[in-house]
Amino acid sequence: MNMNAIIKKRSLGQFFTTNSDYILQGFGDFIKNKNVSDPFAGKRDLLNWAKNNKCKKFIGFDCDENYIDEINVFFNDSINSPKNYKFVCTNPPYLHKNKATKEIKEKFFSENNANFEDLYQASI
Repeated sequence: MNMNAIIKKRSLGQFFTTNSDYILQGFGDFIKNKNVSDPFAGKRDLLNWAKNNKCKKFIGFDCDENYIDEINVFFNDSINSPKNYKFVCTNPPYLHKNKATKEIKEKFFSENNANFEDLYQASI
């Protein structure tokens, strides 16, 4: 991963879920035949897990255009423009306000989210 990618990943609070089979042990039956949404889809790890565990349909959203495919993952700023779904499976972004750039603070820690200290709080 090049330095620009690392900086962007940190600035957006991106942490990708790996080894989701281990983390989500026992949840497979819970999502079977359900529509699943991931508002912070990233590399689609959780969506792939849902698909492999026989969810009915799945859809993801991300604000990083590198992960948008317009088939399963679509562009959306899920913090400022959340979609409404009954079942959400996600790993929210983690970025403390004091580590955010001015641009990120203005985008994600203003108006309705001004009282939050971390992006994960704004995402739930």
